[in-house]
Amino acid sequence: MWLPSFLRPRDNSLNHEPRSVRAGNPSPDFGDNAVNSAKYTWYNMLPKAVYDQFRRLSNFYFLIVAIISFIPGISPTSPVTTTLPLLVVVGFGLARDLYEDLKRKKADNAINSSPVIIQHRSSQTNPNVTPPAHTFDVTQLLHSHPSIPKQNLLAIKSRDVRVGDVVLVTEDSPFPADLILLNSSDPAGVCYVSTANLDGESNLKRRLVSSTLHSVIKSPEDLRSRSVSVTAAPPTPELYTLDGSITCDGSDELPLDTSNLLLRGSILRNTDYIYGLVTYNGADTKVALNMRAPPSKLGGIEKMMNRVVVGLFSILMLITVIASIIAGVWQRRHGAGQWYMGENRLLTGSTVSLRSIGTYVILFHTFVPVSLFVTLEFVRLIQGLFIASDVKMRTGQVAVDSKANNLNETLGYVQHIFSDKTGTLTENVMRFVACHTNQVSYDLRKNASSLTNGARRNANGVQQLLLAMALAHDVVPREDGPSAQLHGKYYGESPDEVALVQGAANAGTVLQSRTLNDFFVQQFDSTESQKYEFLAELEFSSDRKRMSAIFRCPDGNIRMFSKGADSVMIRLLKPESDVDDILAATERLSMDGLRTLVYGGRIIPQEEYDEWAPKFAEAGNAMQNRASKKAEVASLIERRLDLYGITAVEDKLQENVPGTIQFLREAGIRIWVLTGDKSETAENIGYSSHLLSSDMRVFHIHASSQSELISVFEDIFDVIYPNSIPKPTHRHRKSLSRESVETFTERQSRMSHIRDSLTLRAHELLPERPLAIVIDGQSLSLIDNDEMERRFLQIASVCKSVICARVTPLQKAQTVRLVQRHENCTTLAIGDGGNDVSMIQEAHIGVGIKGKEGMQAARAADFSMGEFQHLRRLLAVHGRFCYIRTAGVINLSFYKNIFFSTTQFLFQYFCFASGTTLHNQWIVTMWNSLLTLAPPFLFGVFERDLEESTVLRFPSVYSSNGNNRLFNFKTVVEYTAAYSVWHALVLFFMTYFFFGSATRTAFSNGHDTGFFLTGLAVSSMAVAIALFKFLLSSHLWTGIVLAGIVLSFSGLWVLIPVIVSLLHERELEGVLPKLMSSGLYHLLWPIVFAAAFLPDFMAIFVRMQQKDNVVGQLQQYEAKQSRLRLTRRLSGE
Repeated sequence: MWLPSFLRPRDNSLNHEPRSVRAGNPSPDFGDNAVNSAKYTWYNMLPKAVYDQFRRLSNFYFLIVAIISFIPGISPTSPVTTTLPLLVVVGFGLARDLYEDLKRKKADNAINSSPVIIQHRSSQTNPNVTPPAHTFDVTQLLHSHPSIPKQNLLAIKSRDVRVGDVVLVTEDSPFPADLILLNSSDPAGVCYVSTANLDGESNLKRRLVSSTLHSVIKSPEDLRSRSVSVTAAPPTPELYTLDGSITCDGSDELPLDTSNLLLRGSILRNTDYIYGLVTYNGADTKVALNMRAPPSKLGGIEKMMNRVVVGLFSILMLITVIASIIAGVWQRRHGAGQWYMGENRLLTGSTVSLRSIGTYVILFHTFVPVSLFVTLEFVRLIQGLFIASDVKMRTGQVAVDSKANNLNETLGYVQHIFSDKTGTLTENVMRFVACHTNQVSYDLRKNASSLTNGARRNANGVQQLLLAMALAHDVVPREDGPSAQLHGKYYGESPDEVALVQGAANAGTVLQSRTLNDFFVQQFDSTESQKYEFLAELEFSSDRKRMSAIFRCPDGNIRMFSKGADSVMIRLLKPESDVDDILAATERLSMDGLRTLVYGGRIIPQEEYDEWAPKFAEAGNAMQNRASKKAEVASLIERRLDLYGITAVEDKLQENVPGTIQFLREAGIRIWVLTGDKSETAENIGYSSHLLSSDMRVFHIHASSQSELISVFEDIFDVIYPNSIPKPTHRHRKSLSRESVETFTERQSRMSHIRDSLTLRAHELLPERPLAIVIDGQSLSLIDNDEMERRFLQIASVCKSVICARVTPLQKAQTVRLVQRHENCTTLAIGDGGNDVSMIQEAHIGVGIKGKEGMQAARAADFSMGEFQHLRRLLAVHGRFCYIRTAGVINLSFYKNIFFSTTQFLFQYFCFASGTTLHNQWIVTMWNSLLTLAPPFLFGVFERDLEESTVLRFPSVYSSNGNNRLFNFKTVVEYTAAYSVWHALVLFFMTYFFFGSATRTAFSNGHDTGFFLTGLAVSSMAVAIALFKFLLSSHLWTGIVLAGIVLSFSGLWVLIPVIVSLLHERELEGVLPKLMSSGLYHLLWPIVFAAAFLPDFMAIFVRMQQKDNVVGQLQQYEAKQSRLRLTRRLSGE
């Protein structure tokens, strides 16, 4: 399978070993930095594109047919009749593929040729490193940055950047590779980075120069005079993991972490410039390792269509072989007496059988509809234009974009939706709205000044809480003039922290500035700021669920400020703290969908701090298990905290998210939320979005080992299916070791059939209270075998909602793949950030939100839109109508071709299986390309079984298309074996025996009809029957649809004179006037139509009487409403 070279893993053993990188000394061992997503090169473009076209089974089949038609004595028709349709289909496909690849080439070239400024490479650079082929004018590139020294700089193309290069990146420019920060224009050694394209977060992140470098490298010139070396782990896809060390001039190695890492795809913000060392480039960058080649997605209807095509090929070959054998048998029995056959009468039966195989392949080649694939291309293109032009799905100037038109119809039967949270369900705009301290609540949504007034009086210790909000964080203020002096702009990795710091500033406690070592805070009406000396930060982690900051305050005391989840902070508070009040306030705020944090702190005696600080420094410098060692040391000092209060931040939902989720649920779609946020936050949004409700029982799955996870699963099964399965004793669970997990899992497997049967009877056994799951990423990672996967999905299948928190981008994709593999369902993934790309590409349908998190998700998605609420209309209206239209096009295309080919097959009995065509060769050629082309196309563009308002009013209509109801084995049999074959039998035998039989005459002068006249009679009525079938299948008879039917039928009567006069088809000369003069021919039309369509009308009647036919009942309702409106209009009401 084709894969862009940018995404191909490099076959390099060095990628599996730690790498040593010297600044200014690039290595050739790690390849270049080029992006190559193009499919073709200039030398293989044409042959490879042609090969791709004939990899399609249908195209290859018609190529074989075209080749056989050129063999003399084999083809019953002219080779032009089989070659012309193939050239049209292949030519269209070639033009489309080459055009799309040309666009990819242009996009790649724009990236690869973009200028990157590097420091001149060392004179000791490896000679195997190819010198850059082209350079740019550095002075021109840096004309807007006069403060940057221009000497010793070189501008090269992005593709030529190598591991070991020292790169200069200016403000608002992207990083061309994964860099280790060496120097910053900020004197504090800090820079700010936007990672919106990587992790979906719009807030800026702070990155630091390693303390080893910051103390010795004060300017860019120092970089060339110092020897800097980095040792880094092999490339990994984890965005927030970096294991490495750095040395300068042979100093001791000091650790590197993600605070020193600048990732490719992120953008430098609010910093004039930085210098970075290229550590990973090209396919080794983290963004490349988190991506994979965009999959070639096929919808369920297209997969079914391919299976049907293969089935038709098989049937065609069977018919061909049977007919060839019959031809050989008849030749052996009757060939010698057929004097009019000339030398052919002397051929043996086996020779005739072999020759007849090729003849019948050509004669029955219309059995497979060549026009179907071209018709679908155009139909889907127009459907995509309808989607893009729908003004009701616009958000401002942002319209819905359809980039995978072959998935239009798949939107019509989605069963699972996997959604990101931040920026997808929410607006990603955090706002501090409430707090609770000393049993008093302040709700800024009800009274905006209540907190400020309380702070001025220091009522209930509000000032202490506000000070903690202003200090315990990783936020940086940026002064942008006078407007920023009081309530300045703040930047930070966490939008929650930014909202809290801004909330404290709005209430009078303003963080004015900060350096690496000091925070300056101005409180209330004070004209001077106070300095808080920053001593240590105890970082947040998913395990700790808290962070702390230690300061030396202006009064000389050392004070720690802590914040975290209530479940953790409660255990760290003094025993006399009012825990009940905390829990009640937290629950009340969470029920409003707010993100809550508990604040606390304490004064640390100097002696205790002096004893603790060296331990923390030692843990911070550890080369292995650094995070766990720091967490262990942090726990020594985070204890016996005073309670300061509880804060609440609102992440406002996007417009109409609860209503959209409710509609999708009623439409039979199950919704999972997959987010990188913590469980508490995700659960809060679940309540506010109506994904969770107060009457639900929510299972929280947080396990640190597989044995613990198995135990949790067993407990949940006890709730879902009480007393149904023997379970291990409590002692057994406690003693269940890692080594015994496999044995326990085997016991689970032996009970699988019992569990499966219970799952099938879940509606009988489930408690009345609805269920939901909240599971974290660590627990998901423990579900690593089929049995665990099945157990998890059996639980999830009976829950109304599933929320997966703290999941990585790859875990999102793995979760989607897990559900697809076990539940055989159609999935849709929707997200807005670069961290959602893998999930979007894994799902059957990927939808990207064009929002504040960059365009990476939108670019990788099959469809993109401005807001989550548009998903309702995209699926219920466009998806459903596209499904109905596309299924109809396919069914009708199979019908008309099998119907037409069956008449050819039936005629072989009456021509000694000679391979003679019943229809004129030009009618055969034009059957798909002219006579029956327009109606399926118009059906695929305009068909609509219900009004839009009805579909949006009744969500259950959407689920009526479940399990691909309109195109499956049943419908294939109905439209082929039932309708097409029946129509062919009625048409052929009634026409032959009542009109074309030699035993009776069709004309008053006693003349018989003859072969050509009979063939034209069958052809004309075949066109009419096929067109009437199209009309009968359509629910919407618009003027353009009726015009298409009339023009198609008229085309036959125009085509015949053209064939006779321009193509000199003598066999039809005078046939048409003679046929039209036959009264029997005209009398035969109503008889044939009545007999042919009797089963059709009976089937329609039966379907209308079915009580479970929701669509039929709504159609009758719409018809009554239409008649009522017409009556009122006529009566003048």
